[in-house]
Amino acid sequence: CAIAAAVLDVIHNEKLLSSAKCVGICLKDAFNAILPKHPMMGCVRGMGLMMAVEIVADKESRKPAKNAAKLLVYKLKKMQILTSNGGPDKNAIMFCPPMCFTRDNAHRVVQSFDKALSDIEKGIIGSDEDNDSSSNESENSNNSISSMEEGTGRGYEIPLEAISYENNE
Repeated sequence: CAIAAAVLDVIHNEKLLSSAKCVGICLKDAFNAILPKHPMMGCVRGMGLMMAVEIVADKESRKPAKNAAKLLVYKLKKMQILTSNGGPDKNAIMFCPPMCFTRDNAHRVVQSFDKALSDIEKGIIGSDEDNDSSSNESENSNNSISSMEEGTGRGYEIPLEAISYENNE
């Protein structure tokens, strides 16, 4: 009981609730700012710090791009940004940072998201550290599987470590 009271005191004294609301607005605005440049970003939803970005094959059809979303979560993890896939089609990238999340943190997340999604849209598979451009194709064939988004003509190499075997629905 004393621990819970202390936690509530910290939340109140450090104004974490109002900070979370302001940073959440900043995060949502930043995602909405990059929305027009990404054909695979469907929409941005959320309240406070809880945010979801829908990944689609294209803005017209809004067909869920589950494999691209899975790859995006993997690429963000490599950039030390933890997200998850959600929604009925598992094509929503879910963000739920802690209350101490700052505007600088939000800027870094959106910048990393922008880079990772741009790479996926251009067909770049790994990060600069992961790939040697001269041997990219042979390395990917041993450590990844090819995946084609249905009806889009877009294919992705998904690293084997990005695939979760525990919940294949």
